[in-house]
Amino acid sequence: MSTIAFDGTMVAADWLICSGENRCPLDFAKLRRGLGCVYGLCGSIGPFQDWIDWFEDPHRSLSQSPASYTDEAMCFIVFRKGQHALQFTKAMLYGVECGFPEAWGSGRDLAIGSMESGKNAKFAVSVAMRRDTHS
Repeated sequence: MSTIAFDGTMVAADWLICSGENRCPLDFAKLRRGLGCVYGLCGSIGPFQDWIDWFEDPHRSLSQSPASYTDEAMCFIVFRKGQHALQFTKAMLYGVECGFPEAWGSGRDLAIGSMESGKNAKFAVSVAMRRDTHS
């Protein structure tokens, strides 16, 4: 899984890839810069570019997931400077606005607890990486 944290001004993510209980020896960029925004992905890493292409398409379909192999745990997040994050899932293609602090992935609770205690998103992800076995 992953940990992505957003404190309202900063977004941060871990880089670990897990498959079941196995940790993979690869790093994966779970955040990517886009057109005036930053994209984040939790869950299955395969369809990241499919989701980016779908979001940037002005004629995108809101009735069909952009990637046929998107799983239920996958979450695509769009961060725009000075705005709330938008969260998309296979079942939620219309984008739900998220407040902050907010976090996604298996280290979510650890990251939110850190940010509620006054720490920034980068510190919150570092806590999740130390304490969550999947981040």
